[in-house]
Amino acid sequence: MTLETRTEIAELRAQVARFEKAEVERQAGSIKPIDEELQQGSDRVALSVLGRERSSGPWTWTGQVSFTWDQLLSLIGPNMVEAVAETAMRERVETAALSQANGMVHSRMHDVTLTDEAWGTVILQLRALGLIVSVSEYLKPGWKLTPTGDAYVIRQLALRRKD
Repeated sequence: MTLETRTEIAELRAQVARFEKAEVERQAGSIKPIDEELQQGSDRVALSVLGRERSSGPWTWTGQVSFTWDQLLSLIGPNMVEAVAETAMRERVETAALSQANGMVHSRMHDVTLTDEAWGTVILQLRALGLIVSVSEYLKPGWKLTPTGDAYVIRQLALRRKD
């Protein structure tokens, strides 16, 4: 690849990033109320997972783990002030799901993965609540908190005074 081509690619990436930033700001411009008819906060959601006992073994266990929407947001929200890759978000939830799964089965799971349907449910719900927005950092899919999502995460996770 020539220096000229690399320079042009870098300039185009920078331009895409500027456009995405402007679009995120346009879409999310201000803090909006959250639709009270949608599941949120302390409402629980069951997510389907697959588990395996060895790192290279087959997926041998299927089950469900349960989180509140606040728990899910506390897992991924603090890292989403800036854009974060979707894979990193999913891995954080799967790490928490592994702890739950190991409490439910007789043998010890090496790792678990959320089904694509379960992960899709998480993303869809957080989008429907207006808490996250899609971004692409260097052509990789990712997500970022909206101003509404940022305010929500701060409100949920900020340390409170003890009386």
